[in-house]
Amino acid sequence: MRSLSSAATGALCLALGLSTTAALAQTAEPAAAEPAEPAATEPAAAATGDGDAPAETTPAATPARQAPAVPALTPEAQATLGVAPGAVPSWPDPDRNVHRTLVPPFLLLERSANRRTTVVFPFLFRERRGQDVSLLVPPYFQYRSPTARTDVVFPVYFRWRGLLDDGGRYATDIIPPVYAHRWEGPALAHGSAFGVAPLFFYGDSFDRTGALAREHLVIPPLLTYHTWRPEHALTIAGPFFYDRQRHDTDWGLAPLFFAGNDLTSNYLLIPPLLTYHTENRAEGSNLTVVGPFWTRNTADSGSFNLAPIFFHRHDRTTSRTTLFPLFHTYSGPDERTFVSPVAYYHREGADSTLVTPVYQRHRGATNWDAVLPFFYSSREPATGAHTEAVLPLFYHRRTEASNTWWVLPTIHSHSEPGSSYLNIYPLLYTGRSGPRRHTVFAPLFFDFADSEAGTRATMVTPLFWRFSTPESVHMLAGNFLWISSQRQGVRSFEWHLLPVFSYARPRPEDVSWNVLFGLVGYRRQGTHSQLRLLYIPINL
Repeated sequence: MRSLSSAATGALCLALGLSTTAALAQTAEPAAAEPAEPAATEPAAAATGDGDAPAETTPAATPARQAPAVPALTPEAQATLGVAPGAVPSWPDPDRNVHRTLVPPFLLLERSANRRTTVVFPFLFRERRGQDVSLLVPPYFQYRSPTARTDVVFPVYFRWRGLLDDGGRYATDIIPPVYAHRWEGPALAHGSAFGVAPLFFYGDSFDRTGALAREHLVIPPLLTYHTWRPEHALTIAGPFFYDRQRHDTDWGLAPLFFAGNDLTSNYLLIPPLLTYHTENRAEGSNLTVVGPFWTRNTADSGSFNLAPIFFHRHDRTTSRTTLFPLFHTYSGPDERTFVSPVAYYHREGADSTLVTPVYQRHRGATNWDAVLPFFYSSREPATGAHTEAVLPLFYHRRTEASNTWWVLPTIHSHSEPGSSYLNIYPLLYTGRSGPRRHTVFAPLFFDFADSEAGTRATMVTPLFWRFSTPESVHMLAGNFLWISSQRQGVRSFEWHLLPVFSYARPRPEDVSWNVLFGLVGYRRQGTHSQLRLLYIPINL
Protein backbone atom coordinates (compact mmCIF):
# COMPACT_ATOMS: atom_id res chain seq x y z
CA MET A 1 0.00 0.00 0.00
CA ARG A 2 2.96 2.34 0.68
CA SER A 3 4.23 1.91 -2.92
CA LEU A 4 0.83 2.52 -4.48
CA SER A 5 0.44 5.68 -2.37
CA SER A 6 3.81 6.99 -3.62
CA ALA A 7 2.79 6.43 -7.24
CA ALA A 8 -0.46 8.27 -6.72
CA THR A 9 1.42 11.12 -5.06
CA GLY A 10 3.72 11.47 -8.08
CA ALA A 11 0.88 11.53 -10.55
CA LEU A 12 -0.99 14.10 -8.45
CA CYS A 13 2.07 16.33 -8.31
CA LEU A 14 2.34 16.20 -12.11
CA ALA A 15 -1.30 17.19 -12.56
CA LEU A 16 -1.00 20.01 -10.07
CA GLY A 17 2.11 21.24 -11.86
CA LEU A 18 0.18 21.73 -15.08
CA SER A 19 -2.61 23.73 -13.47
CA THR A 20 -0.69 25.83 -10.93
CA THR A 21 2.39 26.96 -12.83
CA ALA A 22 1.95 30.63 -12.03
CA ALA A 23 1.35 30.01 -8.33
CA LEU A 24 4.45 27.81 -8.03
CA ALA A 25 6.55 30.40 -9.84
CA GLN A 26 5.46 33.07 -7.39
CA THR A 27 6.02 30.96 -4.26
CA ALA A 28 9.35 29.40 -5.31
CA GLU A 29 12.46 31.14 -4.03
CA PRO A 30 14.90 32.59 -6.61
CA ALA A 31 17.46 30.08 -7.80
CA ALA A 32 20.32 32.43 -7.02
CA ALA A 33 19.18 32.65 -3.38
CA GLU A 34 18.84 28.81 -2.94
CA PRO A 35 21.98 27.27 -1.49
CA ALA A 36 23.66 24.56 -3.51
CA GLU A 37 22.46 21.03 -2.55
CA PRO A 38 25.03 18.30 -2.40
CA ALA A 39 24.39 15.13 -4.35
CA ALA A 40 22.82 12.24 -2.42
CA THR A 41 23.58 8.60 -2.73
CA GLU A 42 20.45 6.40 -3.41
CA PRO A 43 19.63 3.56 -1.05
CA ALA A 44 21.54 0.45 -1.85
CA ALA A 45 18.20 -1.40 -2.09
CA ALA A 46 17.35 0.52 -5.25
CA ALA A 47 20.51 -0.56 -6.99
CA THR A 48 20.65 -4.16 -5.87
CA GLY A 49 18.97 -7.10 -7.54
CA ASP A 50 15.44 -8.33 -6.77
CA GLY A 51 16.06 -10.82 -4.01
CA ASP A 52 13.30 -12.26 -1.78
CA ALA A 53 13.95 -9.61 0.85
CA PRO A 54 15.06 -6.03 0.61
CA ALA A 55 18.69 -5.36 1.43
CA GLU A 56 18.94 -3.84 4.86
CA THR A 57 21.48 -1.10 3.97
CA THR A 58 21.65 2.54 4.97
CA PRO A 59 21.98 5.23 2.29
CA ALA A 60 24.88 7.71 2.30
CA ALA A 61 24.35 10.60 4.60
CA THR A 62 22.78 13.63 2.93
CA PRO A 63 23.60 17.00 4.46
CA ALA A 64 20.41 18.44 5.89
CA ARG A 65 19.45 22.05 5.23
CA GLN A 66 20.21 24.17 8.29
CA ALA A 67 17.28 26.11 9.73
CA PRO A 68 17.87 29.84 9.83
CA ALA A 69 19.01 31.23 13.10
CA VAL A 70 16.34 32.75 15.24
CA PRO A 71 17.10 36.46 15.62
CA ALA A 72 16.53 38.21 18.87
CA LEU A 73 13.37 40.31 19.01
CA THR A 74 13.00 43.58 20.73
CA PRO A 75 10.12 43.90 23.23
CA GLU A 76 8.30 46.15 20.75
CA ALA A 77 8.63 43.50 17.99
CA GLN A 78 7.46 40.77 20.37
CA ALA A 79 4.36 42.79 21.27
CA THR A 80 3.70 43.47 17.57
CA LEU A 81 4.01 39.79 16.65
CA GLY A 82 2.02 38.61 19.69
CA VAL A 83 4.95 36.67 21.19
CA ALA A 84 5.25 36.46 24.93
CA PRO A 85 8.39 38.05 26.38
CA GLY A 86 11.20 35.52 26.45
CA ALA A 87 9.41 33.04 24.12
CA VAL A 88 10.96 31.81 20.83
CA PRO A 89 8.73 32.39 17.75
CA SER A 90 7.75 29.30 15.72
CA TRP A 91 9.28 29.14 12.23
CA PRO A 92 7.96 27.13 9.27
CA ASP A 93 8.93 23.44 8.87
CA PRO A 94 12.24 23.29 6.95
CA ASP A 95 10.70 20.65 4.63
CA ARG A 96 8.32 23.31 3.40
CA ASN A 97 11.26 25.35 2.06
CA VAL A 98 11.20 23.65 -1.30
CA HIS A 99 13.38 24.56 -4.28
CA ARG A 100 11.14 23.97 -7.25
CA THR A 101 12.06 24.07 -10.99
CA LEU A 102 9.15 23.90 -13.43
CA VAL A 103 9.27 23.78 -17.23
CA PRO A 104 5.60 23.31 -18.16
CA PRO A 105 4.27 20.93 -19.10
CA PHE A 106 7.15 18.46 -19.24
CA LEU A 107 9.57 18.99 -16.37
CA LEU A 108 9.20 19.41 -12.62
CA LEU A 109 12.12 19.27 -10.16
CA GLU A 110 11.56 19.68 -6.42
CA ARG A 111 14.29 19.60 -3.81
CA SER A 112 14.06 19.89 -0.03
CA ALA A 113 15.95 18.56 2.94
CA ASN A 114 13.87 15.34 3.11
CA ARG A 115 12.43 14.93 -0.37
CA ARG A 116 13.61 14.84 -3.98
CA THR A 117 11.07 14.66 -6.80
CA THR A 118 11.70 14.47 -10.54
CA VAL A 119 8.90 14.46 -13.13
CA VAL A 120 9.42 14.26 -16.88
CA PHE A 121 5.85 14.13 -18.13
CA PRO A 122 4.61 11.65 -19.26
CA PHE A 123 7.69 9.41 -19.18
CA LEU A 124 9.18 9.55 -15.72
CA PHE A 125 8.20 10.10 -12.10
CA ARG A 126 10.81 9.58 -9.40
CA GLU A 127 10.63 10.55 -5.75
CA ARG A 128 12.80 9.94 -2.70
CA ARG A 129 11.51 10.54 0.82
CA GLY A 130 14.20 9.70 3.31
CA GLN A 131 15.10 6.08 2.55
CA ASP A 132 11.91 5.41 0.52
CA VAL A 133 12.27 5.65 -3.26
CA SER A 134 9.45 5.49 -5.84
CA LEU A 135 9.98 5.23 -9.61
CA LEU A 136 7.31 5.26 -12.34
CA VAL A 137 8.23 4.72 -15.99
CA PRO A 138 4.86 3.66 -17.43
CA PRO A 139 3.89 0.89 -17.46
CA TYR A 140 6.63 0.02 -14.93
CA PHE A 141 6.49 1.07 -11.28
CA GLN A 142 9.12 0.44 -8.61
CA TYR A 143 9.21 1.13 -4.88
CA ARG A 144 12.12 0.57 -2.50
CA SER A 145 12.38 1.03 1.26
CA PRO A 146 14.37 -0.66 4.05
CA THR A 147 11.39 -2.98 4.75
CA ALA A 148 9.49 -3.32 1.46
CA ARG A 149 10.10 -3.70 -2.27
CA THR A 150 7.55 -3.45 -5.05
CA ASP A 151 7.77 -4.01 -8.80
CA VAL A 152 4.80 -3.63 -11.12
CA VAL A 153 4.52 -3.96 -14.89
CA PHE A 154 0.90 -2.95 -15.21
CA PRO A 155 -1.27 -4.89 -15.81
CA VAL A 156 0.67 -8.09 -16.47
CA TYR A 157 2.92 -8.49 -13.43
CA PHE A 158 2.88 -7.45 -9.76
CA ARG A 159 5.57 -8.29 -7.20
CA TRP A 160 5.93 -7.41 -3.50
CA ARG A 161 8.73 -8.30 -1.10
CA GLY A 162 9.10 -7.13 2.48
CA LEU A 163 9.76 -7.65 6.16
CA LEU A 164 7.10 -8.41 8.81
CA ASP A 165 6.82 -6.75 12.22
CA ASP A 166 7.84 -9.98 13.98
CA GLY A 167 11.08 -10.29 11.98
CA GLY A 168 9.73 -12.55 9.27
CA ARG A 169 9.45 -11.82 5.57
CA TYR A 170 6.85 -12.12 2.84
CA ALA A 171 6.73 -12.34 -0.95
CA THR A 172 3.78 -11.94 -3.32
CA ASP A 173 3.70 -12.42 -7.12
CA ILE A 174 0.71 -11.87 -9.39
CA ILE A 175 0.51 -12.62 -13.10
CA PRO A 176 -3.24 -12.20 -13.56
CA PRO A 177 -5.22 -14.27 -13.02
CA VAL A 178 -2.52 -16.31 -11.20
CA TYR A 179 -1.22 -15.22 -7.81
CA ALA A 180 1.21 -16.68 -5.25
CA HIS A 181 2.06 -15.51 -1.75
CA ARG A 182 4.41 -16.90 0.86
CA TRP A 183 5.69 -15.74 4.21
CA GLU A 184 8.12 -16.86 6.87
CA GLY A 185 7.96 -15.97 10.55
CA PRO A 186 9.83 -16.73 13.74
CA ALA A 187 11.02 -20.32 14.31
CA LEU A 188 9.11 -22.70 12.01
CA ALA A 189 6.15 -20.39 11.35
CA HIS A 190 5.39 -20.01 7.67
CA GLY A 191 2.53 -19.98 5.21
CA SER A 192 1.53 -19.70 1.60
CA ALA A 193 -1.41 -18.93 -0.67
CA PHE A 194 -1.86 -19.33 -4.40
CA GLY A 195 -4.71 -19.44 -6.88
CA VAL A 196 -6.15 -18.71 -10.28
CA ALA A 197 -8.95 -16.16 -9.85
CA PRO A 198 -11.86 -16.75 -9.96
CA LEU A 199 -11.40 -20.50 -10.42
CA PHE A 200 -9.17 -21.66 -7.59
CA PHE A 201 -7.94 -20.30 -4.24
CA TYR A 202 -5.76 -22.08 -1.67
CA GLY A 203 -3.87 -21.01 1.44
CA ASP A 204 -2.27 -22.48 4.54
CA SER A 205 -0.51 -21.27 7.66
CA PHE A 206 1.86 -23.07 10.09
CA ASP A 207 2.70 -22.00 13.64
CA ARG A 208 6.11 -21.70 15.34
CA THR A 209 6.23 -25.46 15.93
CA GLY A 210 5.63 -26.24 12.27
CA ALA A 211 2.09 -27.55 12.93
CA LEU A 212 -0.72 -26.58 10.58
CA ALA A 213 -2.65 -23.66 12.11
CA ARG A 214 -5.21 -22.90 9.40
CA GLU A 215 -6.03 -23.80 5.82
CA HIS A 216 -8.56 -22.77 3.20
CA LEU A 217 -9.55 -23.96 -0.27
CA VAL A 218 -12.17 -22.39 -2.57
CA ILE A 219 -13.10 -23.76 -6.02
CA PRO A 220 -16.20 -21.79 -7.15
CA PRO A 221 -16.85 -23.77 -10.40
CA LEU A 222 -17.07 -26.97 -8.33
CA LEU A 223 -19.11 -25.27 -5.55
CA THR A 224 -16.31 -26.27 -3.20
CA TYR A 225 -15.32 -24.49 0.00
CA HIS A 226 -12.94 -25.75 2.69
CA THR A 227 -11.52 -24.14 5.82
CA TRP A 228 -9.55 -25.75 8.63
CA ARG A 229 -8.41 -24.69 12.09
CA PRO A 230 -7.52 -26.93 15.03
CA GLU A 231 -10.82 -26.12 16.74
CA HIS A 232 -13.04 -25.97 13.66
CA ALA A 233 -13.19 -27.40 10.15
CA LEU A 234 -15.79 -26.87 7.45
CA THR A 235 -15.93 -28.48 4.01
CA ILE A 236 -18.65 -27.96 1.39
CA ALA A 237 -18.43 -29.64 -2.01
CA GLY A 238 -21.72 -29.32 -3.86
CA PRO A 239 -24.30 -31.25 -1.84
CA PHE A 240 -21.62 -32.71 0.47
CA PHE A 241 -20.76 -30.95 3.73
CA TYR A 242 -18.52 -31.66 6.71
CA ASP A 243 -18.53 -29.44 9.81
CA ARG A 244 -16.42 -30.03 12.93
CA GLN A 245 -16.51 -27.80 16.00
CA ARG A 246 -13.96 -29.25 18.43
CA HIS A 247 -15.57 -32.61 19.39
CA ASP A 248 -18.89 -31.94 17.62
CA THR A 249 -19.03 -33.21 14.02
CA ASP A 250 -21.81 -33.00 11.40
CA TRP A 251 -21.59 -34.25 7.84
CA GLY A 252 -23.86 -35.39 5.05
CA LEU A 253 -24.95 -35.37 1.43
CA ALA A 254 -27.98 -33.05 1.21
CA PRO A 255 -30.81 -33.88 0.94
CA LEU A 256 -30.09 -37.62 1.03
CA PHE A 257 -27.99 -38.23 4.11
CA PHE A 258 -27.14 -36.40 7.36
CA ALA A 259 -25.06 -37.64 10.30
CA GLY A 260 -23.24 -36.25 13.31
CA ASN A 261 -21.68 -37.10 16.65
CA ASP A 262 -20.03 -35.61 19.71
CA LEU A 263 -18.47 -37.03 22.85
CA THR A 264 -21.77 -38.43 24.20
CA SER A 265 -24.24 -38.69 21.32
CA ASN A 266 -24.68 -39.31 17.61
CA TYR A 267 -27.46 -39.11 15.02
CA LEU A 268 -28.28 -40.35 11.52
CA LEU A 269 -30.97 -39.04 9.16
CA ILE A 270 -31.84 -40.52 5.72
CA PRO A 271 -34.91 -38.61 4.45
CA PRO A 272 -35.53 -40.73 1.29
CA LEU A 273 -35.80 -43.85 3.49
CA LEU A 274 -37.76 -42.02 6.23
CA THR A 275 -35.02 -43.16 8.61
CA TYR A 276 -33.74 -41.40 11.72
CA HIS A 277 -31.56 -42.65 14.56
CA THR A 278 -30.13 -40.86 17.59
CA GLU A 279 -28.26 -42.13 20.61
CA ASN A 280 -27.20 -40.48 23.86
CA ARG A 281 -24.55 -42.60 25.52
CA ALA A 282 -24.41 -40.42 28.63
CA GLU A 283 -28.12 -41.00 29.32
CA GLY A 284 -28.20 -44.54 27.93
CA SER A 285 -31.06 -43.67 25.54
CA ASN A 286 -31.66 -44.10 21.81
CA LEU A 287 -34.41 -43.51 19.26
CA THR A 288 -34.79 -45.21 15.88
CA VAL A 289 -37.44 -44.36 13.28
CA VAL A 290 -37.79 -46.29 10.01
CA GLY A 291 -40.97 -45.31 8.18
CA PRO A 292 -43.95 -46.21 10.37
CA PHE A 293 -41.77 -48.17 12.79
CA TRP A 294 -39.99 -46.57 15.71
CA THR A 295 -38.38 -47.76 18.89
CA ARG A 296 -37.11 -45.82 21.88
CA ASN A 297 -35.05 -47.13 24.77
CA THR A 298 -33.73 -45.55 27.95
CA ALA A 299 -32.01 -46.92 31.00
CA ASP A 300 -35.43 -47.54 32.61
CA SER A 301 -37.86 -48.02 29.71
CA GLY A 302 -38.34 -49.25 26.16
CA SER A 303 -40.94 -48.99 23.42
CA PHE A 304 -41.67 -50.66 20.08
CA ASN A 305 -44.25 -49.21 17.72
CA LEU A 306 -45.61 -49.79 14.23
CA ALA A 307 -48.08 -47.00 13.47
CA PRO A 308 -51.02 -47.16 13.32
CA ILE A 309 -51.38 -50.82 14.32
CA PHE A 310 -49.07 -51.80 17.14
CA PHE A 311 -47.80 -49.81 20.14
CA HIS A 312 -45.87 -51.14 23.12
CA ARG A 313 -44.07 -49.48 26.01
CA HIS A 314 -42.68 -50.83 29.25
CA ASP A 315 -40.58 -49.60 32.16
CA ARG A 316 -39.54 -51.00 35.52
CA THR A 317 -43.10 -51.04 36.96
CA THR A 318 -45.60 -50.68 34.10
CA SER A 319 -46.33 -52.10 30.67
CA ARG A 320 -48.87 -51.24 28.00
CA THR A 321 -49.59 -52.82 24.63
CA THR A 322 -52.05 -51.83 21.91
CA LEU A 323 -52.94 -53.85 18.83
CA PHE A 324 -55.41 -51.61 17.04
CA PRO A 325 -58.33 -52.21 16.75
CA LEU A 326 -58.29 -55.55 18.61
CA PHE A 327 -57.19 -54.74 22.14
CA HIS A 328 -55.29 -52.51 24.56
CA THR A 329 -53.71 -53.72 27.80
CA TYR A 330 -52.07 -51.93 30.69
CA SER A 331 -50.49 -53.34 33.82
CA GLY A 332 -48.99 -51.61 36.84
CA PRO A 333 -47.96 -52.48 40.38
CA ASP A 334 -51.59 -52.67 41.55
CA GLU A 335 -53.56 -51.97 38.39
CA ARG A 336 -54.75 -53.90 35.34
CA THR A 337 -56.68 -52.67 32.29
CA PHE A 338 -58.00 -54.50 29.24
CA VAL A 339 -59.96 -52.83 26.44
CA SER A 340 -61.39 -54.46 23.33
CA PRO A 341 -64.38 -53.83 21.07
CA VAL A 342 -66.44 -56.37 23.07
CA ALA A 343 -65.27 -55.84 26.66
CA TYR A 344 -63.66 -53.46 29.12
CA TYR A 345 -62.04 -54.55 32.37
CA HIS A 346 -60.19 -52.43 34.92
CA ARG A 347 -58.90 -53.35 38.34
CA GLU A 348 -57.16 -51.02 40.76
CA GLY A 349 -56.58 -52.26 44.28
CA ALA A 350 -59.81 -53.81 45.58
CA ASP A 351 -61.97 -52.05 42.97
CA SER A 352 -62.80 -53.69 39.65
CA THR A 353 -65.08 -52.88 36.74
CA LEU A 354 -66.33 -55.08 33.92
CA VAL A 355 -68.29 -53.77 30.96
CA THR A 356 -69.66 -55.90 28.12
CA PRO A 357 -72.42 -55.14 25.66
CA VAL A 358 -74.80 -57.37 27.72
CA TYR A 359 -73.64 -57.22 31.30
CA GLN A 360 -71.86 -54.62 33.44
CA ARG A 361 -70.64 -54.73 37.03
CA HIS A 362 -68.45 -52.97 39.56
CA ARG A 363 -66.99 -54.16 42.83
CA GLY A 364 -65.56 -51.79 45.42
CA ALA A 365 -66.97 -49.26 47.86
CA THR A 366 -70.16 -49.57 45.81
CA ASN A 367 -71.16 -52.87 44.20
CA TRP A 368 -73.45 -52.65 41.21
CA ASP A 369 -74.72 -54.93 38.49
CA ALA A 370 -76.47 -53.78 35.34
CA VAL A 371 -77.93 -54.87 32.08
CA LEU A 372 -78.08 -51.43 30.54
CA PRO A 373 -80.29 -49.73 29.66
CA PHE A 374 -82.94 -51.98 31.29
CA PHE A 375 -81.74 -53.14 34.70
CA TYR A 376 -79.55 -51.63 37.41
CA SER A 377 -78.88 -52.75 40.99
CA SER A 378 -76.35 -51.35 43.44
CA ARG A 379 -75.34 -51.95 47.05
CA GLU A 380 -73.15 -50.05 49.47
CA PRO A 381 -71.93 -52.53 52.11
CA ALA A 382 -70.59 -49.82 54.40
CA THR A 383 -73.94 -47.98 54.73
CA GLY A 384 -76.48 -50.62 53.74
CA ALA A 385 -77.87 -48.43 50.98
CA HIS A 386 -79.18 -50.14 47.87
CA THR A 387 -80.76 -49.22 44.57
CA GLU A 388 -82.92 -51.19 42.14
CA ALA A 389 -84.18 -50.04 38.78
CA VAL A 390 -86.09 -51.68 35.96
CA LEU A 391 -86.17 -48.91 33.40
CA PRO A 392 -88.46 -47.30 32.48
CA LEU A 393 -90.96 -49.10 34.80
CA PHE A 394 -89.54 -48.95 38.29
CA TYR A 395 -86.87 -47.24 40.41
CA HIS A 396 -86.20 -47.64 44.13
CA ARG A 397 -83.37 -46.41 46.36
CA ARG A 398 -83.12 -46.85 50.10
CA THR A 399 -80.49 -45.52 52.48
CA GLU A 400 -80.26 -45.32 56.24
CA ALA A 401 -82.15 -42.03 56.24
CA SER A 402 -84.25 -41.99 53.07
CA ASN A 403 -86.49 -44.05 50.85
CA THR A 404 -87.34 -43.13 47.25
CA TRP A 405 -89.74 -44.78 44.79
CA TRP A 406 -90.62 -44.11 41.22
CA VAL A 407 -93.20 -46.22 39.40
CA LEU A 408 -94.37 -45.85 35.83
CA PRO A 409 -96.16 -43.89 34.66
CA THR A 410 -95.69 -40.96 37.04
CA ILE A 411 -95.77 -42.01 40.70
CA HIS A 412 -92.86 -40.60 42.70
CA SER A 413 -92.42 -40.73 46.48
CA HIS A 414 -89.62 -39.84 48.82
CA SER A 415 -89.31 -39.90 52.60
CA GLU A 416 -86.61 -39.00 55.07
CA PRO A 417 -86.66 -37.90 58.72
CA GLY A 418 -88.75 -34.76 58.99
CA SER A 419 -90.02 -34.68 55.42
CA SER A 420 -91.76 -36.71 52.73
CA TYR A 421 -93.61 -36.20 49.50
CA LEU A 422 -95.81 -38.14 47.09
CA ASN A 423 -96.35 -37.00 43.53
CA ILE A 424 -98.56 -38.47 40.85
CA TYR A 425 -97.56 -36.38 37.87
CA PRO A 426 -99.09 -34.15 36.65
CA LEU A 427 -102.16 -34.11 38.96
CA LEU A 428 -101.36 -34.84 42.61
CA TYR A 429 -98.58 -33.36 44.74
CA THR A 430 -98.48 -33.91 48.50
CA GLY A 431 -95.71 -33.53 50.97
CA ARG A 432 -94.37 -32.10 54.19
CA SER A 433 -91.07 -30.70 55.33
CA GLY A 434 -90.86 -29.77 58.99
CA PRO A 435 -93.78 -27.42 59.87
CA ARG A 436 -94.70 -26.92 56.20
CA ARG A 437 -97.04 -29.12 54.19
CA HIS A 438 -98.78 -28.93 50.88
CA THR A 439 -101.50 -30.72 48.93
CA VAL A 440 -102.21 -29.99 45.29
CA PHE A 441 -104.68 -31.62 42.98
CA ALA A 442 -104.15 -29.57 39.87
CA PRO A 443 -105.82 -27.54 38.65
CA LEU A 444 -108.73 -27.65 41.17
CA PHE A 445 -107.38 -27.88 44.71
CA PHE A 446 -104.37 -26.17 46.35
CA ASP A 447 -103.58 -26.21 50.05
CA PHE A 448 -100.37 -24.81 51.59
CA ALA A 449 -99.86 -24.57 55.35
CA ASP A 450 -97.05 -23.57 57.74
CA SER A 451 -97.80 -24.54 61.32
CA GLU A 452 -94.77 -22.70 62.64
CA ALA A 453 -95.78 -19.38 61.05
CA GLY A 454 -99.55 -20.04 61.51
CA THR A 455 -100.35 -19.40 57.85
CA ARG A 456 -102.47 -21.36 55.42
CA ALA A 457 -103.73 -20.88 51.89
CA THR A 458 -106.55 -23.02 50.49
CA MET A 459 -108.06 -22.75 47.03
CA VAL A 460 -110.84 -24.77 45.40
CA THR A 461 -110.90 -23.04 42.07
CA PRO A 462 -112.82 -21.14 41.02
CA LEU A 463 -115.37 -21.05 43.93
CA PHE A 464 -113.45 -21.08 47.18
CA TRP A 465 -110.38 -19.08 48.28
CA ARG A 466 -109.17 -18.80 51.88
CA PHE A 467 -105.97 -17.16 53.18
CA SER A 468 -105.27 -17.02 56.91
CA THR A 469 -102.53 -15.69 59.16
CA PRO A 470 -102.42 -15.36 62.97
CA GLU A 471 -103.84 -11.79 62.58
CA SER A 472 -106.39 -12.15 59.75
CA VAL A 473 -108.62 -14.37 57.63
CA HIS A 474 -109.72 -13.68 54.06
CA MET A 475 -112.25 -16.04 52.52
CA LEU A 476 -114.26 -15.97 49.32
CA ALA A 477 -116.93 -18.65 48.71
CA GLY A 478 -118.90 -17.92 45.60
CA ASN A 479 -120.28 -14.40 46.16
CA PHE A 480 -119.80 -14.55 49.92
CA LEU A 481 -116.73 -12.64 51.20
CA TRP A 482 -115.54 -12.87 54.80
CA ILE A 483 -112.74 -10.74 56.26
CA SER A 484 -111.68 -10.83 59.92
CA SER A 485 -108.66 -9.52 61.77
CA GLN A 486 -107.40 -8.98 65.29
CA ARG A 487 -105.12 -6.08 66.22
CA GLN A 488 -104.04 -5.15 69.74
CA GLY A 489 -106.52 -7.62 71.19
CA VAL A 490 -109.49 -6.07 69.36
CA ARG A 491 -111.30 -8.39 66.95
CA SER A 492 -113.15 -7.07 63.89
CA PHE A 493 -114.94 -8.73 61.06
CA GLU A 494 -117.03 -8.01 58.01
CA TRP A 495 -118.95 -10.12 55.53
CA HIS A 496 -120.52 -9.39 52.17
CA LEU A 497 -123.19 -11.17 50.19
CA LEU A 498 -122.10 -9.58 46.96
CA PRO A 499 -123.57 -7.39 45.67
CA VAL A 500 -126.76 -7.45 47.79
CA PHE A 501 -125.87 -7.00 51.42
CA SER A 502 -122.82 -6.09 53.56
CA TYR A 503 -122.33 -6.21 57.32
CA ALA A 504 -119.29 -5.16 59.42
CA ARG A 505 -118.22 -4.81 63.08
CA PRO A 506 -114.94 -2.77 62.98
CA ARG A 507 -115.03 -2.78 66.83
CA PRO A 508 -117.35 -4.53 69.26
CA GLU A 509 -119.27 -1.26 69.85
CA ASP A 510 -119.34 -0.24 66.17
CA VAL A 511 -121.59 -1.62 63.47
CA SER A 512 -122.42 -0.95 59.83
CA TRP A 513 -124.62 -2.50 57.19
CA ASN A 514 -125.86 -1.58 53.71
CA VAL A 515 -127.88 -2.90 50.82
CA LEU A 516 -126.54 -2.71 47.28
CA PHE A 517 -123.44 -0.87 48.47
CA GLY A 518 -125.38 2.03 50.04
CA LEU A 519 -128.84 2.16 48.53
CA VAL A 520 -130.03 1.74 52.10
CA GLY A 521 -127.66 1.48 55.01
CA TYR A 522 -126.69 2.37 58.54
CA ARG A 523 -123.34 3.02 60.26
CA ARG A 524 -122.50 3.65 63.94
CA GLN A 525 -118.99 4.55 65.01
CA GLY A 526 -118.72 5.50 68.67
CA THR A 527 -121.38 8.22 69.32
CA HIS A 528 -121.72 9.07 65.66
CA SER A 529 -124.50 7.48 63.60
CA GLN A 530 -125.27 7.83 59.91
CA LEU A 531 -128.18 6.68 57.73
CA ARG A 532 -128.05 6.20 53.95
CA LEU A 533 -131.08 6.49 51.72
CA LEU A 534 -130.70 6.26 48.00
CA TYR A 535 -126.90 6.50 48.52
CA ILE A 536 -127.34 9.83 50.36
CA PRO A 537 -125.68 9.92 53.83
CA ILE A 538 -127.86 11.41 56.59
CA ASN A 539 -126.14 12.10 59.92
CA LEU A 540 -128.27 11.30 62.95
